[in-house]
Amino acid sequence: MVDGRYVKRKAPEHNWVWSPQGAINMHMPERWGTLHFTSDGGADPDESLREMLRAQYYAQRRYHEQNGRYSDALIIADPRASIRVTDSMYEITARGAGGRVLHINHEGRTWES
Repeated sequence: MVDGRYVKRKAPEHNWVWSPQGAINMHMPERWGTLHFTSDGGADPDESLREMLRAQYYAQRRYHEQNGRYSDALIIADPRASIRVTDSMYEITARGAGGRVLHINHEGRTWES
């Protein structure tokens, strides 16, 4: 308290979360942890593929900030992935385990098909 009022302390932030986000920024939902329910207790076989898609997303954001458009090439080369770009968006797809196709778009939305 200062002069009878509560004042925020000037100290570094330490957010405690159950999954590392790679940054102290809770406003990055695309970096939040995910839960995978399996009958065999195994890990997600596509986790490295999901990480690559997230890396592509951030690389495309940086490219767009610098160039005013998205790149029509994969910024991080990966033979599992392909990209489709228009004037205002992109979607990257990659084939995962068991024939699943993972997607990420310019908004950071991810899904599988």
